[in-house]
Amino acid sequence: MSKLGRTIKITCSVILFFVVFQFCYVNFLPEIININKHVPFVQNILKNKYGYDLTVSNPVFKTYYDFAVSLSSDEVTVSDKDGSKIFHADKPFVKIQPFKILLKKLKIRELSAENLYTDFSPFIEKIYKQDSKKKNSFFKTDITNAAVNISGYDILLYDRYINKKLVLSGKSFEILPLKRSLSKLSTDGTLNIDTQITSFNLEIVNKFLFDKKLDLRNLTAKGYINNINLKSIAPYLNKYTDYKNVSGIVNIHFSSDIKNMDDKNAEITIIAKDIEANKGFFKHQIVIDGTNTLKIRTHVSKKEAYIEEINFTGQRTGFCGKGKILDFYKKNPYVDMSVVVLPSQISDIVDMIPF
Repeated sequence: MSKLGRTIKITCSVILFFVVFQFCYVNFLPEIININKHVPFVQNILKNKYGYDLTVSNPVFKTYYDFAVSLSSDEVTVSDKDGSKIFHADKPFVKIQPFKILLKKLKIRELSAENLYTDFSPFIEKIYKQDSKKKNSFFKTDITNAAVNISGYDILLYDRYINKKLVLSGKSFEILPLKRSLSKLSTDGTLNIDTQITSFNLEIVNKFLFDKKLDLRNLTAKGYINNINLKSIAPYLNKYTDYKNVSGIVNIHFSSDIKNMDDKNAEITIIAKDIEANKGFFKHQIVIDGTNTLKIRTHVSKKEAYIEEINFTGQRTGFCGKGKILDFYKKNPYVDMSVVVLPSQISDIVDMIPF
């Protein structure tokens, strides 16, 4: 047999083996594994190690021709000893790349659920206390290029820093992979802190699944955050600023788009009502009475930021202007602004100056 003939024979054999392996992987592996037999094993781990009960309704294990595998069910519930739910999801679905596990990576490709409910604070605390010395035993989770779709969610959190319980609720949460390592995050819902409800609707495009840092060159965003009660988040403001007592309500509306990497437009509107902040007794305080609106519209190129419009309107103060900022990426940018101060109460302007 000639060398070419042997090469063709080996190639055909490899292709045939691959096709047969794929066929068996997709059609026979789920039956061999039989996911229903493994559910009691997971239930025993949760029960014996952490004291929680796991209920899984109609679990399904599926394989795909790209060698991915998925786990799904009609319903999953994790309950405490007293029967209270700490996790619940209808129609949960997760798709992973199993061969990445050999590299100690849990590669998640798709994740979805309906009516998600979590109150995992006590559960996570138990796991951390028992397994804090076994950090190397955990797989590294990889969610780059993951598609996430959650229809309806209620997440209960306890923030030790502000010593308050937070309730995050929403109709949807979606992450959609895009080109150039970008992902689009879309969500809408409410955040409840001490009966103070903040509503939000967000759509953000960035490389947040690939890079922990915010990539401003690729960032686009639009949406709103309404009814931000500064008193509820005062501990955070106290930590990062000198102001000890903060109160007031703030609404933020924003939008931005990118024509190319170095050509962006952005618009932000901030509505603040009855803002007060001080650094302590007998020290300067900021006071902004009534409802005040600040609107900024910009166009950013590679080296210049054009302030196409800046407009502030208050009860007894106001100003408008426009201009540009050259070399704004540098430490000492050049600012060229023209501002017109509208008829205003001088005392109100002094109260707004933060020094």
